[in-house]
Amino acid sequence: DVCHLAGIYREFLSLQKQEKGDIQIIPNPANDKIDVVLNHTLVGICKIVISNTLGSVILKDEMNCKEKTHSIDTRKFVSGIYVVKVYHNTTSLKIAKLVIER
Repeated sequence: DVCHLAGIYREFLSLQKQEKGDIQIIPNPANDKIDVVLNHTLVGICKIVISNTLGSVILKDEMNCKEKTHSIDTRKFVSGIYVVKVYHNTTSLKIAKLVIER
């Protein structure tokens, strides 16, 4: 019930509705490092925002969308479930779930 009141339930419902193949998180579950892989041809800067299940932003990063792959150090993340959002030109939003296991 607490999770539902905090909006977590709605966040994970939207994760289930995401288009398959927009982005990939490799490896997932992860430990020390992840690669965010874009499966679209985009030009410009993509912004990556990683949040915990309570909606608190844990990390903000940017990548060149043309490179399609960006590595992120996750050693400081605690075990749990995270939401990875990728923005392009503030209009295109891609979402994936990330699991950190220690």
